[in-house]
Amino acid sequence: MRLKSLALFTVLPFFAALALTVQTHAQTAQYQIITFDVGPYGTVAVSINPAGGITGEYFDAGEASHGFVRAADGTITTFDVGLYGTHPQSITPNGKITGYYLDVNRNLHGFVRAADGTITTFDAPGGGPYGTVGVGINPAGVITGYYYDANLMHHGFVRAADGTITTLDVGPYGTFPRSINPAGTITGNYSSAGDVWHGFVRAADGTVTTFDVGPYGTDTKSINPAGTITGNYNDATFVVHGYVLKASTRRGRSRETTMTRTAIVTASCALPTEPSLRSTAKPRIP
Repeated sequence: MRLKSLALFTVLPFFAALALTVQTHAQTAQYQIITFDVGPYGTVAVSINPAGGITGEYFDAGEASHGFVRAADGTITTFDVGLYGTHPQSITPNGKITGYYLDVNRNLHGFVRAADGTITTFDAPGGGPYGTVGVGINPAGVITGYYYDANLMHHGFVRAADGTITTLDVGPYGTFPRSINPAGTITGNYSSAGDVWHGFVRAADGTVTTFDVGPYGTDTKSINPAGTITGNYNDATFVVHGYVLKASTRRGRSRETTMTRTAIVTASCALPTEPSLRSTAKPRIP
């Protein structure tokens, strides 16, 4: 019995030390931060894909913006779509990029850049003189974004990989898509008559579901492959809070979008405003 007791007291400190080592390692885990610049006048990273490819924009001495792609190994390739400003917005796992660029009149046009550098520009049918903005792209090459009509109202669109563009409107007061996932599900905002923002989800088949997180304004930001959405909402004092909206499939029913958590506080400030829906001035570049 004495030998067994000694063995037990010998083993226990070993496991205790092992547990302490694991805990210490967990507490001291390090993250590597790599900084980079594309030229000396400012660099803005916008989107990253699973392989570590990054796209964004950088500025020259004249404050004009240019696009770039940074590979996971650090190799940087720059590109321009036109001469007056290039603004990438999203990159796919296979390196396709969408965004917008400015023409000589500072009007906006959409573009998609293939991984081999081939650039295709596009404008949404019905777009007025202020143009088209590509916002998000999924691995299949489907793009979502918005365009301004001649009355400065903004409308959403979906651009298929073959270039076919379909208008996406959720109500008559302005639609602003934000993000698209691999399944083709889109999330974004739309405005009501009182200029209050609301959230929406559009399935690949065109079915639209709207939602609100409180009555004072809901702003969507992104949707992941599982269909989970995150964004912000205002409370009565216009303090901003975060939310997660999770899509779930209920047995015996069709797929529904149900809110499961709205308790993540992310900031305490007024929500930045989007371009005015009724302004007669030229819209602010997003």
